[in-house]
Amino acid sequence: MKRQPAQGASARVLQGGCSWKRHKDLSNDFAAYPAEVVLDRAWLATLKQLLRRAAQGTVRNEEWEYPCATSRGQIGELKMTYAHECERDGELTDLNVWHRIYYHEPSACPAELWAVSAGCKVDGDATGAAQQQDAIDRACTRVAFTDPLGRELQEWPVS
Repeated sequence: MKRQPAQGASARVLQGGCSWKRHKDLSNDFAAYPAEVVLDRAWLATLKQLLRRAAQGTVRNEEWEYPCATSRGQIGELKMTYAHECERDGELTDLNVWHRIYYHEPSACPAELWAVSAGCKVDGDATGAAQQQDAIDRACTRVAFTDPLGRELQEWPVS
């Protein structure tokens, strides 16, 4: 059963009229994905579509959660499942990967969503839950060291 957002939790991804900013180290998170997870143009287009829907307020309920249960109320997650074609045991196969963008809803910037961390869980990988928690912890740390107005964050156009 899906955990419902906490009482009084923000639902900025449902309000619309938002823009995205991203942390400078977000690209390092993507670069650290397992080698078998190839982030191609089709994947990027699917991710940008999800981010665009969140900014416009049209994201579906199963695609987001705010706050994440273990984020101490600071971090939400956008969720995307994507089948990556890869080679395993000499055969071409589709590998299901659960992607997450961990974001912050800054109170000082009510029309912004900040992408502060990214992570993925690969189907059949027993370390997925620990990696997910690491990504949430990384997001919390990045928010703690980011200016309240996000001056050092980069604009992230998703159109």
